Amino acid sequence: GSEAAKAIHDGKSAADAAKVGIAAGKAAQVALDAGLSKQAAQVAGMAAAKAVGEGRSPAQAAKEGLVAGQAMQAALDSGASTEAASVAGLMAGKAVSEGKTPAQALKEGAAAAKAAQKLIDAFVKEGLAPEDAAEAASAMLAAGPPQPDIAAVADLIEGGLDPEEAIAQAHNIAKNKENAAAARGLAASEEEAAKKAAAAAAAADKKAKAQQAELAKAEAAADKERAAADAAAKKAAAAQAAADKKGKDQAAAESKAEAAAKKVKDLADKAAAKKKAADQTAAEKAAEEKAARAAAEQARSEAAAQARRVAEETRAAEAAKKEAARQEAAEAKAAAHAARR
Repeated sequence: GSEAAKAIHDGKSAADAAKVGIAAGKAAQVALDAGLSKQAAQVAGMAAAKAVGEGRSPAQAAKEGLVAGQAMQAALDSGASTEAASVAGLMAGKAVSEGKTPAQALKEGAAAAKAAQKLIDAFVKEGLAPEDAAEAASAMLAAGPPQPDIAAVADLIEGGLDPEEAIAQAHNIAKNKENAAAARGLAASEEEAAKKAAAAAAAADKKAKAQQAELAKAEAAADKERAAADAAAKKAAAAQAAADKKGKDQAAAESKAEAAAKKVKDLADKAAAKKKAADQTAAEKAAEEKAARAAAEQARSEAAAQARRVAEETRAAEAAKKEAARQEAAEAKAAAHAARR
């Protein structure tokens, strides 16, 4: 009911306020049923109402409310004040809304309880009521670094600002101071860097001058070496010229010797060619004579053979004539004998 009334006060419609109130009541009842204290159940309801008011589902709101109540109960059990435990519960519910697991949220809640207790003590010391100190501590922890000045926040709250508004304004002031300090630090760093750069430039200039002196010495030594090298080169050139002349003379002599040798070789080649031609002519003549002898021999052989064939044929013809004459004689004799009979 209190959360629904607060929602109406904040400008929400009756239907939205009813949703907020129902979520808060259910979360508080679940916390009570889980064995948590009335104070822890109240914080569970507050966390659930905040979740629904920010547009999250009733199921998500119930989850955030239960973890918030458990975190507050754990803080109370560890000896934290009611105000610090309340901050622990709300911070644990916020952690769940950011996607953290219940175990992680409970761990953050425990750390928030310790930090909130220190802040609450500091705000109370500045004159704030415990309830306002608890709201200021919760808002400061939710805002994150840089941490605003405690006295400045207390003055703003006492001046009529809501704790969350006071924290937001003081947080901006602290952020501006931090930025200004960072700018001063950057300027100091840049000045120091400029000094270092100037010192480095002076050292570099000194080094460059020393290097120039060394370079001048090196150039003088190099000039001396170049002069010596030039003299040596001239001497070597003269020696090379003499060697070239000697080489040319030697080449001319070798050329003459080669020409003479070539001439001798040419004469020898010509003589050898003539001898070879003469030898070839003699060989050809001998071959021709041999061939003529062979032809004559063959002709004689063929003539002898022909004569033998003619003689044999003649003897055979005579023998045939004799045989024919004998046969005729025999036949004549036979005929004469037959006639006589």
